[in-house]
Amino acid sequence: MEALQALVLTNAQLRELLTEAAKQGAALAVRELRADLHQTPEDASLQKLRA
Repeated sequence: MEALQALVLTNAQLRELLTEAAKQGAALAVRELRADLHQTPEDASLQKLRA
């Protein structure tokens, strides 16, 4: 049987990791929403059709 590697984090490390991930996710969502707000409805439709 193969040996498996494990990563052990303290509660504080895990909390910091998750907090940073949440901040980055929120920042990405805000950037996308701001970009959507600056688009005309025609631009938004074209972008959806191209995707």
